[in-house]
Amino acid sequence: MLQSKTMARIYIEAENTINYSDVFKRIAANAPVPMSPLESLASAAVRTANSSRATLILVLTRGGAPRSCDETRARHSLIFRGLVPVLSAGSAKASHAELTEEALEFALQHAKEKG
Repeated sequence: MLQSKTMARIYIEAENTINYSDVFKRIAANAPVPMSPLESLASAAVRTANSSRATLILVLTRGGAPRSCDETRARHSLIFRGLVPVLSAGSAKASHAELTEEALEFALQHAKEKG
């Protein structure tokens, strides 16, 4: 347990030394032009988060695939730095708006719990 706490402190300290604004600028400078619509949307979200000093960008997606496929996609997304996939199970009878509201509440609560 002590070893994992030490590793967590090292990780947090290392993360605090990264200038993410600078990293984003370097990535954007080398991105292919024109960007795809998805890349453009993601770039705008990061730029907005940087300028407003946001601590979180929350992205809701709806896979529409069986839960096992969603879990596989979530595991595969772990290769991206800073991306934390969180699966939310919605009711099969809920409307699109209800599912969105439920997923948003779930994600925000999860983020608050994780700090």
